[in-house]
Amino acid sequence: MDSIYGSYGPALDATLNDIIGRIQAYSDDMKKKTGEAAYEHLIYRIKSENSMREKCDRKGLPQTAYSALHDIRDAIGIRIVCCFLDDIYRAIDFLKSLDGVRIVEEKDYIRHVKPNGYRSYHVILELEEPYEDVTGANPGHFYAEVQLRTIAMDSWASLEHQMKYKHDIKNPELIVRELKRCADELASCDVSMQTIRNLIHAQEYGGIVMRLLLAEDEKEMSAALVAILTHSGYEVDAVYDGQAAVDKALSQSYDCMIFDIMMPKKDGVQALKEIREKGDMTPVIMLTAKAEIDDRITGLDAGADDYLTKPFAMGELLARLRSLTRRSTAFTPSKLTVGNVELDVEEQELACRNSIRLANKETKLMRFFMANIGKTLSTAQIFDNVW
Repeated sequence: MDSIYGSYGPALDATLNDIIGRIQAYSDDMKKKTGEAAYEHLIYRIKSENSMREKCDRKGLPQTAYSALHDIRDAIGIRIVCCFLDDIYRAIDFLKSLDGVRIVEEKDYIRHVKPNGYRSYHVILELEEPYEDVTGANPGHFYAEVQLRTIAMDSWASLEHQMKYKHDIKNPELIVRELKRCADELASCDVSMQTIRNLIHAQEYGGIVMRLLLAEDEKEMSAALVAILTHSGYEVDAVYDGQAAVDKALSQSYDCMIFDIMMPKKDGVQALKEIREKGDMTPVIMLTAKAEIDDRITGLDAGADDYLTKPFAMGELLARLRSLTRRSTAFTPSKLTVGNVELDVEEQELACRNSIRLANKETKLMRFFMANIGKTLSTAQIFDNVW
């Protein structure tokens, strides 16, 4: 029987080797810069002939190379097993930054858990390669399914897979119930372990871990900045256009943000204006290749707190970051209002019809929550900002 992949088998193998090589190089680079690899295990394969034929049958597709390589997008399968939650999201940012790679499907089952407790991050990558593909295009486009999990998630998924595909199991209801309980406990463990690592890193760098949002559309520049900032003890989320910067800023809490002015979709000034209009007063440093005084005035008028013109020395950027984050409390108003609840920070008073006095830690905690309405706040961030 002819291969379901037709004459495209060698191109499929070469595509797999290319993306795996780039992922391994990324981990090696992380190891050199931070002392920690990007993942614990990297598992990959080309889906077997029998599995692909069975999947075509399940989906009602003909057993052809077009079905296998175009309609079904998991002929290449990659699993990245990470030690910590942050490693997963850093790896996602890395995949998004690769040249010739486009994410065509993305599902975050870590933040949006399946009802049975399944947790994993799934992406489908479209990879441009110098080979003819099944549509006749050259360079061609090939697909890879990537799953990213922590070690705990991967162990649970292995048990869940056995439960799903093995027959004649005794007490399936009990096993399913215990699997769900186990999934919740492992998720709690993952969060705790991430928090502990953050606290260890904070001690290593002599203070709390500051979290930064970097919006820079030049991917080589972004990668260099992320590497240096990470090595300097910061946690960095990287995005590549102004709209992504707005989405991240309004959903996550940051200690400082760095925006390039010239970006696609929305420029840095437009993005900053939208963030400020939503009440976010996080300190922002603007980066631009323009040196004209009018551009600096425009950025500062939009709500920027500092300004750097490219090219700049990394030492200067780090010094300005330290300056802004040292006085970050100055950017939080002394009175905050959410709905009909008002917090007077200086008086340590919380009011809603009646008022109560708060302890110092209670005031800090309420201020942090009220200054970050609608944002996802991790346990580590709460520890860092309050304790």
